[in-house]
Amino acid sequence: MNNWIKQALSIIFILCVSSFLGIYVISPIIEYSFGLGSQLVVIPSNEKLEIDTSVKSESAIDEFSAKVGEDTASQMEMQSSKKEVVVAETALRMLNEAMSNYIFVVMTDFAYAEGDFGTVEFYDIEFSDAERIRAAALASNPDGVIDNYFRFANGRIVSDVNAETGPNGNGYHGWSVSSQKVEDNCRNMFGTEASWNDLQSEAKSIFLDAVKYDDTSGTRALVIDSEAESELDLENHEYRIRESDDGYIGEVELYWGYWGELSQNPGLSNYLVTYKLKPNERSTYGLAVSSIRISCIVQDESAVLVDSYEEQVINEVTDAPFYGIWCYASKDQNEAQKVASQLIELGFNAKVYICSEWSNLNQEMWYCVSADSCQTRAEAEPVLQAALDAGYSDAYIKYSGDYIGSFGTG
Repeated sequence: MNNWIKQALSIIFILCVSSFLGIYVISPIIEYSFGLGSQLVVIPSNEKLEIDTSVKSESAIDEFSAKVGEDTASQMEMQSSKKEVVVAETALRMLNEAMSNYIFVVMTDFAYAEGDFGTVEFYDIEFSDAERIRAAALASNPDGVIDNYFRFANGRIVSDVNAETGPNGNGYHGWSVSSQKVEDNCRNMFGTEASWNDLQSEAKSIFLDAVKYDDTSGTRALVIDSEAESELDLENHEYRIRESDDGYIGEVELYWGYWGELSQNPGLSNYLVTYKLKPNERSTYGLAVSSIRISCIVQDESAVLVDSYEEQVINEVTDAPFYGIWCYASKDQNEAQKVASQLIELGFNAKVYICSEWSNLNQEMWYCVSADSCQTRAEAEPVLQAALDAGYSDAYIKYSGDYIGSFGTG
């Protein structure tokens, strides 16, 4: 009998025995007979039998293993990068919180010097040693050692319990901050040592600032407040961060401006603060501020404008001082007029004023809506209550002061 016939009979015998036992066995004899190598495969009888006749070389296996290794390394790298970005965003939030007083002071001073912060496309802050320690001091809490009133004399600040604060005063309420905290803030915010010799002796800001103060115990930092009401507010909103060539670019959308507009438009952002952040081992945040850019956010101008004469509130505003019941303020005259119209429909004698034209109001130009104009505070009180009852929950009374500009708007 030919050799291949013998092999075929052997295969048939094995298959019969396998069928009786309930399994399929592809034996070394079969694989040898067909040149498939010497593998033993046992498959349950209720599963489909598939024979892979491909030959896996050692080089192919090595190539496959290398590819798996590369994919795993790539996934680990991506996960690590995502974690780093999350950590960086946390650092951005903490740095921005520490910088908030400084940002508020810079924006407010610029606005009062230039008339309106929105007159420039952006404003860059490059940090000198003097600005770093100024920002670090403004980020520090009172240490409880000094809390007094001060004024400036001969280019430095001196204690004066009789110093008058407020819009008509030339004094400041001041409190000391821990020198150690200032130094820690400087390292954490900027990654550098505090330069005490560069801390300014005179205030740059007309509201809030930090200055050098010398007394019998040595040199320390004072945070001073003129206690002149600016009616401005700053509120941080959205945070974003992305990697750059030498660190990260962090962005914070915030609102800065008259607090009344924010109360009428919760969550409104009108400025973008962009931080350039670099890795720094001296900072507990792992990142340090290199520079800052402040820019305006262009608002959606698709809102319907009030064009017709009948829809506008034409106010015959006189120059007599009054107590206003202030319900709303906006940079947009049309928006202010619409709110005044709503108040008139409710029975109020509402008018729109340009607040910068009155000595005791905000000296930045805003269109401010007063529910009425009263000669005394006592007369204004019931009007305030009526405005509050009508849903204008942020309404308040404030005296206008003297008329200092052209006639108000209508």
